[in-house]
Amino acid sequence: MDCLRHFTHNMQPPAGIMNVFSRLNYKPHYAIAEFVDNSTQSYLLHRDELRASVPNFKLSIVVTQDARSNTLVVEDNAFGMERERFLDAITLDAKNAEQHNSRNEFGMGLKTAASWFGNVWSVSSTAYGSTNRYTAVINIPHLQETGENDVDIIVEPALPEEHGTIIRIEQITKSMGPRSVGKTRAMLASMYRRDLASGEVRINVNDQDIAFDPYPILRFRERDWKKELDFQFDF
Repeated sequence: MDCLRHFTHNMQPPAGIMNVFSRLNYKPHYAIAEFVDNSTQSYLLHRDELRASVPNFKLSIVVTQDARSNTLVVEDNAFGMERERFLDAITLDAKNAEQHNSRNEFGMGLKTAASWFGNVWSVSSTAYGSTNRYTAVINIPHLQETGENDVDIIVEPALPEEHGTIIRIEQITKSMGPRSVGKTRAMLASMYRRDLASGEVRINVNDQDIAFDPYPILRFRERDWKKELDFQFDF
């Protein structure tokens, strides 16, 4: 008996427009930050559930570029996505009302970043407590050539204790050399320094965990030029 199920989903508006995303003025570290935003926001929304499920749970985000296979993979163990949230993640005009004022409020990060990085990308995700894993493959040249808006969604069984999301980008058009990988590590460490400092989040780029080194305090005339601040404001 085949446990796989399929259904089609309309990505409206025209999916071929994703080819335009490849011409955005992105940088690799900013594009990867879009994926990290999704992972960290998923964790922040469901931190209590995840930390209750596993003692000392730590969010892990692993970014791997393989020059030989021309792929980029971003994998996390965050809460994951059930059907409705998964379809939002691949629908071009979708906006998750429940995540107003969140890191991925407008919902375009995954789609724009993945389409900027390469011609073919896929998302596979299962939510904690779900028995379904959803996978979609977005082939931009095919969608542009055929004018199709429908993509095939594969549904396969998952264990309730499984959770997390895998983004795989193939036929990369924006590869990262050693210098770019180093800058990506440095930029992500700075952007997510509070998450890293909390001890609850681990980010790994090409087999190396990143850490933020605090900016040095200026020392001049035998004194440290710093001032302690203590104030509050509404945000």
